[in-house]
Amino acid sequence: MNKFFTNFFQQILLGLFLVCFYFPAHSQNVVDINVAGAKNLQAQESNNPLVKQMFNDADRYRPFDYNKQLSNLSSKNIGDVLLLNFFEDKKYDAVIQQVSTTLKGRTSITSKIANDEFAYCYMVVSENTISISAELPKEDLYFFASVKDGQAFLTQVKKSQLDKTALASIDDAITVPHQKSQNIEYKVGTKDIDDIVVIDVLFVYTPAAEAWALNDWRVTDIHDVIDQALQRANTTMLNSETGITFYSVYEHLTDYVESNTYQDLYRITDPYDGYMDEVHVLRDEYFADEIVFLPAVDFTGGVAWLLNNEDGFELDNYAVALCRVQQTSWTYTAVHEIGHNMGCGHHAEQTTQQGPGLFYFSSGWRGIINNMKVSTVMTYESGSYFYDGETHPDIPYFSSPEIFINGVQIGDNVTADNALTLKITKTPVSNYRLRPVTNPQLIINPSSLNFTNAPYGTTTTPKFISVSGENFYSNITYTVGGNDAASFTITPVSWNPALGGTISVTFTPTEVKEYHAYITFTCPDTESKVVSLNGNGALPYTISATTSGRGTITPSGNVIVGQGESKRFAFYPDGGYEIIKVLVNNVPLPEPSALRSYSFVDIQGDSTIHIIFSGVGIHENVFDNVKIYSHLNNIIIQNEGEITLMFVEIFDMMGQLIYQNNITETKTVIPLQVSNGIYNVRLCSQEGNMIIRKVAVLKQ
Repeated sequence: MNKFFTNFFQQILLGLFLVCFYFPAHSQNVVDINVAGAKNLQAQESNNPLVKQMFNDADRYRPFDYNKQLSNLSSKNIGDVLLLNFFEDKKYDAVIQQVSTTLKGRTSITSKIANDEFAYCYMVVSENTISISAELPKEDLYFFASVKDGQAFLTQVKKSQLDKTALASIDDAITVPHQKSQNIEYKVGTKDIDDIVVIDVLFVYTPAAEAWALNDWRVTDIHDVIDQALQRANTTMLNSETGITFYSVYEHLTDYVESNTYQDLYRITDPYDGYMDEVHVLRDEYFADEIVFLPAVDFTGGVAWLLNNEDGFELDNYAVALCRVQQTSWTYTAVHEIGHNMGCGHHAEQTTQQGPGLFYFSSGWRGIINNMKVSTVMTYESGSYFYDGETHPDIPYFSSPEIFINGVQIGDNVTADNALTLKITKTPVSNYRLRPVTNPQLIINPSSLNFTNAPYGTTTTPKFISVSGENFYSNITYTVGGNDAASFTITPVSWNPALGGTISVTFTPTEVKEYHAYITFTCPDTESKVVSLNGNGALPYTISATTSGRGTITPSGNVIVGQGESKRFAFYPDGGYEIIKVLVNNVPLPEPSALRSYSFVDIQGDSTIHIIFSGVGIHENVFDNVKIYSHLNNIIIQNEGEITLMFVEIFDMMGQLIYQNNITETKTVIPLQVSNGIYNVRLCSQEGNMIIRKVAVLKQ
């Protein structure tokens, strides 16, 4: 099933779920954010002048007697319904998507609000504190909750008005000094873009930032600012299908006083200049891959170093993103700046600091979905940075041609695929600091295993196998019993690279359509854990992915896929080359030069994909021994040289393609039912060389 229909049905299912959960047969829990029995949800005024002054910027507010049981929610509550009864006339239903525990022991809850494609509620709660940041773009509303002087308050404000107080991150992508330039060639064959990684983050904040959070009505304290920034970042990565999760490993209060200039970024970046040097010591101590700095500043909304090497920063102390604390909890500033650290660029048509970033496709997207003007997180929202003057508010997505929202593609293969940029750079970024593994957790998702040379394809059983709390050694061997076993390699979904090496396994199918395997996990104390991996294997098929000329396709070779699965292939030419032919099952696709990927969906048999790259300005002498001439209504191609020809295309003088086919013989005779005239014949060799010759056709 393609991405369009997947997203379409997800929206339908969400709506049906929220309609049907009231029926007794439904097993999901329903949780109200208000304490049980709360009846007064009307906006109220306080007689306390300090309270009135604090909420002066809000449209309305009320005391908030929140449900303390929210702090007891766990991952078991994912899928439950959250009743967001903010005010008497503003009540919403949401589905809980993520629940986790913060460094401060609070409960972090992310939920998706129904009936608005881009509405989310981000909540951090404990028995004594709560912070809520809920955005509903369709209604132009924000709702916030915080605790001030021991009293929780809930507020409402117009989103469009509050967004105006957020500073744009003008010139926020700074080039790293003394390193190679951006827009480098993408070595697609060297990356596994389907890896699932965790990027550990060290958050650093100043005394001024801490004081701002304690006094502002949108959050309870600086720790909730940090967690809501994480929630927004992780939601964006999840929506964009990048396979990236951010995790806060430490939150550090530095004694630095802001200069309120770009010097703030330079100073936290330099580990030896006498400013915040302790941050780099802490980074090593807590094995943080990324530093997010939260100062209280007014010179920018955020600024970060732009990654210019797909293998990560040469000096990884440049993995620093500065985010203005005053807007970090309720905007997507943090994930925007981290995006720069990972190679993402702005929209290619901005009037200021336009994309791309690391690669030519590393740019943002903007467009219209359901009559709403929206943009992905790397695009500047304000219309003042575009010639059309139209403002497009952010949605929690990176640009991606693989993602459709209500039928709208939020990227393209040529200029706007920041999600692919993140998939390429995520592994080196997650490896900046490798945490020693003393109690590793191995999680194998059979539907995502990477099998090599497996005799009957991959496992499609949708269940997870996990073993945790064991002191595994670096080289672990898994053995599957049985006769005539075949050896192959698997890559677990989550496995710390510090363990090193590959994992060898043997696999024995009982017959073509079924298999039964036992995987033994061997521990240092010589004990073992045996996990049964069973399933009715879908019929395995092979997709042959090959290329001609200078370029790469990934994955490549004979790729094993299961019946009914989908598989995406990405392909990119080397420098100085271009894509001139994309053949799927020997059928050419239109406009090959604009393509950068192709997806097989609902696979029901063996297939082939072949990409032909041709050099720009190739010399013609390699075709010296290839004769092209006409006789009667025929065009004849006679190959008397050592070159291997791949295909031929014939165009009329108006540039219309009138014939195309593969070439397999030394002499190829092409009958044409055409009028007298001059025709262009284009040949391409197996090496990707190309030639165009004019041939006169004269009927006899």
